[in-house]
Amino acid sequence: MQELRKHVTVGSVGGSDLSKIKEQLGSDAETAYDYLFSENGLVGHKAGELIHTQSIKKALGEEKLQKLINFVLRYVADLDIPVKRGTFIEFRNGMLNVSPIGRNCSQEERDEFEKYDAEAKVCTLHSL
Repeated sequence: MQELRKHVTVGSVGGSDLSKIKEQLGSDAETAYDYLFSENGLVGHKAGELIHTQSIKKALGEEKLQKLINFVLRYVADLDIPVKRGTFIEFRNGMLNVSPIGRNCSQEERDEFEKYDAEAKVCTLHSL
């Protein structure tokens, strides 16, 4: 990438937050690229300097965000599914990561839920 930067402007965009991107691309990720966008582009850096940020909380406002989170928690609580393990909503700057079976489940439980969901369609929006 550094050789490419000698000829063109180089940027990197990732879905993870900045700390995770640094784990993946190196601790110098903010300066190793001309532009670095984390959290699906909601946080932008140019030459190591923060140039913009946006968040779901800022866009929706706390009241609407709380209503959405409460709806999701009620929906997940009422699901009759094979397993539920740990954190069901992970708040991120630009999204809510919702896992009906929970973020703490094992890979085997995830695989089983994927098979179950293909039939039951728990994660399909029209079932809301």
